This record gives sequence, structure tokens and C-alpha cells, in this order.
Amino acid sequence: MQQLIDLLVEHGFAITGALLLACFAAFLAWRNNRKNRYASACIKFRADVLNELSGLYPVPSEWPEPPTLIRKVLVDKFPPLQVAVHEFRFSLNPIWRPFFDIAWNKYLNGTGRKRGSAENYWQYVPSRGFETKIDGKTIEHNTTLTYKKDFEKNVRRLLSYAKEA
Repeated sequence: MQQLIDLLVEHGFAITGALLLACFAAFLAWRNNRKNRYASACIKFRADVLNELSGLYPVPSEWPEPPTLIRKVLVDKFPPLQVAVHEFRFSLNPIWRPFFDIAWNKYLNGTGRKRGSAENYWQYVPSRGFETKIDGKTIEHNTTLTYKKDFEKNVRRLLSYAKEA
């Protein structure tokens, strides 16, 4: 037993160095695997979203006429997009998940707040309507020129979490 203790004391730095080197190598392997899994998840998520929204994003070449039909189109595309979002969400760092959820809710209902699983897509329908007075200034609600840009911005915000680093 004394020989073992003497051996440990004599070669303590070498043993500690070997253990630290093994820990560092294990960390690098874990980090490399994590980055590869994340890159694969990003590629799959981007492909799923772009495939489902083809014709609408990035160029709205197949935007339905009349524009109110966009709601039906997006409701039909909701189930596959929800699956893609759910699968991708767990590949994100837990710190970024709440922000990703906010981006998903903005895409669904125009606000970052969760409203159950409600998706209404009214923010993508051109509308003109009410007026509001704020500090004596009259502000008119008008999205007839910006509804497609709002859609593009919300999808871009959602895809921004899937950058293949």
C-alpha cells in the first residue's frame, strides 16, 4: 500500500495532467457532436419551413387572391410547420427557447404572447380601419401595403434561429 501512495505522490502531476487532458478531449468530443446535431437540425428545420412556405416565402409569388384566402392556406400548412417547430425547439440551447417561442407566436398570431394554440393569421390580411388619437395625433390602422412584409419578417425571425453556424 505504501508503494502505491509513493507512486501517486511521485507522479501526481503526470496523473493529474493525464486526467485533465482526458476531460478536455471528452469535452471537445461532446461539443463537436452537439454542434453537428444542431447543424443537422438547422438544415432540416430550414428545409421543412421553406418547403411548406414555398411560393409565399421568400418571394410571395403565389399569394392567393383574394388576399383573405391566405388564412386558409396558412391553416392548412400549420400541422407540418408545428411538427418542424416542435422538433427544432429541443435542439436549441435552453436559454434561446423562450425567444424562439415568442418568434413562433408572432408568426401565428402577431404577438409574442402565447394564446394557447390559437393561430389566426389576421396580421397577413390587408386591412384598413380604425383611427386612434395619441397625444393629439390621429393614427390610422392600415396594413394594405405591409401585410406581405409582415409575413416575410415573421418567417425570417423564425428562421433566424436556424443558422448553420
